[in-house]
This record gives sequence, structure tokens and C-alpha cells, in this order.
Amino acid sequence: MDIDAGTILVGALSIIGCTLPFVITNKKRKAVEQKLLQKLKEAAVQFQCSINETEIVGSYAIGFDNIKKHLFFYNPSVGIEQVLTVNLQELAGCKILNVSRKINYDGENHRVIDRLELCFTPKNRKEEIRWEFYDAEKSFQMSGELISLEKWVKTINKEIKPAA
Repeated sequence: MDIDAGTILVGALSIIGCTLPFVITNKKRKAVEQKLLQKLKEAAVQFQCSINETEIVGSYAIGFDNIKKHLFFYNPSVGIEQVLTVNLQELAGCKILNVSRKINYDGENHRVIDRLELCFTPKNRKEEIRWEFYDAEKSFQMSGELISLEKWVKTINKEIKPAA
């Protein structure tokens, strides 16, 4: 069985054509992740902090300095081009704000999440500090935000409780 050069060329081009979009997408995603992490690190330096724990989900990055107890958050998709920070030593608690609604689809009730926020209760002020992680009007689809928030609320409250 002879395989001519044309068949080999068509096969090679087909393989390249199928894999190239994945390679390009992965490279772009890595570049975005690096930019998000860089923003967090730049903000941490301003507070003389060193980020020990980070997570990138969708379009946001969150980082934590477990020595100085500072939390950093950057989410350019919500229109805020600055890194938000909070000192956990000044907090009384942390919770998730899940704004959702019920819809009826095919005779079944479903809950649709419209917005997710991380809410901090300061020790000395009445007003909550809120960080927006997801808004259905700005982001088409969720990509793990709720699971990420649940993890961070647990971590933050664990860090707050010994100080309280």
C-alpha cells in the first residue's frame, strides 16, 4: 500500500487544523491568567504582603496572604480596573450573597443565579463590603464561581474566628 505525498500533506494539515485552535485558546488563557496574577502581586507589594494562595476562575483572580491576613481580588469584567483588598483582622465575618430567582421550565421549577457576591462584615462599621464575582447581565455563563466562593468563605471565616 503506497501513500503518496498529497495524502500525507492532507493528513498533516487536517491534524494541524484540528489542534491549532486548542493551542491558541490555551495560550491566550495562560496570558490572561498571568495578567490577573500580576495585578494581584502588584497590589500585594503596595501593602507589603506576599500572596501565598491564589485562585483564578473565569475572569477573576483572588489571592490571600496568610501571614498578614490580607485578601486581594481583581475582576476586570465587572468594570473595576483596580485590585480590591481587605484586611481579615478588621472583619467579623464573611458570607455569600446569592441573588437568584425561580423559573418554571418544562413544568419543573429551577433556580437561576443572577448575581454572586462575597460579603464582608467589618468589626467597626455597619456597612458591608461587597465584591462582585458574577453578574448574569455582564457574564453569559458561570464557570465555577459558586464553588470558588464557598471555598473562600470557609477559608476566610476560619482565619477570622481565631482573631475574634
